[in-house]
Amino acid sequence: ATPQQVIVFTGGRRLGELSFLLPGSQKTVLIAGVVVGDLYELVVDGESVHYEAKRSGVLEAKLPVHAGQGSKLVLKQY
Repeated sequence: ATPQQVIVFTGGRRLGELSFLLPGSQKTVLIAGVVVGDLYELVVDGESVHYEAKRSGVLEAKLPVHAGQGSKLVLKQY
């Protein structure tokens, strides 16, 4: 984690489900190692947003404004 972002490295493998508490006041989650067409769901304190990788590399998922330190995040790949 950096002050602005939480970075998740997939290692080029399917992510499955990852759950964690936001360590600070980060504004985005970066998912590294995505492939075009990968589908993800990010649930923040019960609010769900879906993302599709439009290009290979890194997918940027912006967090809702209410997210803050201690918010529960669940990241799922479909």
